[in-house]
Amino acid sequence: MKHFGDRKTIRRKSLRRRGTTAVEFALVFPVALLFFVSLITLVQGFIIRNAAENAAYFGARRGIIPGATDQSIRNVISEEVRLGLTSNFTANINRLGDFVTVTVTVPMQGNAWATGGFAPEILTITQTCTLRKQEE
Repeated sequence: MKHFGDRKTIRRKSLRRRGTTAVEFALVFPVALLFFVSLITLVQGFIIRNAAENAAYFGARRGIIPGATDQSIRNVISEEVRLGLTSNFTANINRLGDFVTVTVTVPMQGNAWATGGFAPEILTITQTCTLRKQEE
């Protein structure tokens, strides 16, 4: 039968290992948390960009239909932006000749869940779509 040492030696090694685990956790946890929050913010940016892109496209599609008003275009845009879970946005509608251009701008500040109000004001997502009007 092998002898692994007395119980006091084994107990001391166990207590030292607990301290090592706590130090490793204290070093790794903040880095892992930062990575996780950054990943969530990045995914939110993609969701908001997709919602703005869809809003610009469907707004322009609504605008090319004969008899469409700016208010009906804005209603379609706000429905699409709401699907992206955003609360504030600006929409610009331009009608030049046979073309309708819709630009949707969504700021990240106030729309990102993970960063809350900490996103800089310069982080905005802008999507534009231009379509030709249908013949009447």
